[in-house]
Amino acid sequence: MLEPVNHLAVELIFRLRGDALQVYLLPAEGAGFSSIDLFERGLEASSAELGEAVAPIRMGLLLPADSDKPFELHLGTYEYEGTHMAMAGLFKAGAALLASWGDPYPHPQPGAGHFHRPRCPSRLNMSFSLTKTARSLQLRCLGRGDLTTLAAAYRKQVDALGYRVPWSEKLKERPQAARLFGACNFKLWTALARNIDAEGVEKSVEVHWTFDEVAQIAEHLHADLQLKDVLFHLGGWSTYGYDCRHPDIMPANPECGGDAGLADCARRVQAAGYLFCLHDNYQDMYRDAPSWDEVCIQKLADGSLYKGGVWLGGQAYYTCAREALRLAQRPQNLARVRDVVHPDLYFIDTTYAVGPQECYDPAIR
Repeated sequence: MLEPVNHLAVELIFRLRGDALQVYLLPAEGAGFSSIDLFERGLEASSAELGEAVAPIRMGLLLPADSDKPFELHLGTYEYEGTHMAMAGLFKAGAALLASWGDPYPHPQPGAGHFHRPRCPSRLNMSFSLTKTARSLQLRCLGRGDLTTLAAAYRKQVDALGYRVPWSEKLKERPQAARLFGACNFKLWTALARNIDAEGVEKSVEVHWTFDEVAQIAEHLHADLQLKDVLFHLGGWSTYGYDCRHPDIMPANPECGGDAGLADCARRVQAAGYLFCLHDNYQDMYRDAPSWDEVCIQKLADGSLYKGGVWLGGQAYYTCAREALRLAQRPQNLARVRDVVHPDLYFIDTTYAVGPQECYDPAIR
């Protein structure tokens, strides 16, 4: 299905290369489109054919054709609840099909139901919407196979592209990361909760744990519960508390013990044999932050500021990706956290969770 912006031609090219069918979209010069849907009814498998689809969402989602309820999903690539790899799979009568792409803007669209065939078995359908810069899609027929077959085929593709770096290679650069394997992720969330409404009015300030109490909890886990492998994760430690007035995070909030208290907490957690990790955020920025500057904010096509969620700190705004990196690199941000606290790990929230972002500010391109 094509939704043209004008009426100029768009050409589809199908090319066979080994076991792959490659589809290329070639708009005529000057042609524009919002999206084009491929294989709207071409990739189907019924419940009688043991049809299933695979979408790499989080740990993976298996979608059967014989679903009790009909569904249609529109999945973005690399988005929060979209496909976290640029691939999807379809199974039919014991055979496997791998779909893959290299652009972030194909949208796989699995669905299941009777599709207006009430007397027929439930059917699973997989289509793809190419949007924005997406111009190609590849389908590989893998023959008889299962999830392992699908994973092995995709692994070969990403190995060839250099996308997959095995832990054996990662550990050569950072051997300390081996301590993450099997570790319990224990998170205190959040030490200080300052609640500011969407209008910027402070409603409450609540200390859930002082930094001394945080360290006592780690010591309790070690001495009394005898937990050995722990990733000890702390949120709400920054100047104004959790999700408040980013990107200004140092010194650590005085209500919980300040820089000295947080540094002492880190030492005690590490003395218990645990990895100490801090939570931070460079995608959200707040109007009441001392560093607030509209230059840093992601712009929509009409030039307006891109609003994020309303969190404990009130209304957040998205920073442009390049500006987020610059803010994190400031001496008062990551460098100071490193020098004062010496955490083992650092969790930067949301950056890889919300999908690719576009900023229309010409001054930042």
